[in-house]
Amino acid sequence: MWQLRGACRGTDSAVFYDPEGERGIARARRAAKAKAICRVCPVLEQCRRHALETQEPYGIWGGLTPVERDSILSVAQRHRPAPAEQPDTASSLRAVPPQQDAEPDRAARRPSGRHLRLC
Repeated sequence: MWQLRGACRGTDSAVFYDPEGERGIARARRAAKAKAICRVCPVLEQCRRHALETQEPYGIWGGLTPVERDSILSVAQRHRPAPAEQPDTASSLRAVPPQQDAEPDRAARRPSGRHLRLC
């Protein structure tokens, strides 16, 4: 199981999930800490794929927040082939351009529609 090899294993799960009422700088700091763990994780791609395929609604998975995952899924949805030609979900997600470290909030809303890797 890939989960057993995650860099997050043994880390307090509160690092990866927004506490109720958390906003602003506190949320950004917590998310940055979680993403730093994801950045060095040996199973980053498996984790990200899992979160996208299952449409995980909460927490940081594979270095992506729920908003970032929703953005990727909406791009994948727009670029989906006609139903008769439709590949499996994992293939559709691989077609989404990878993201790169950059200002996360701005990167998720690039006018070009391309997404930067955030983890």
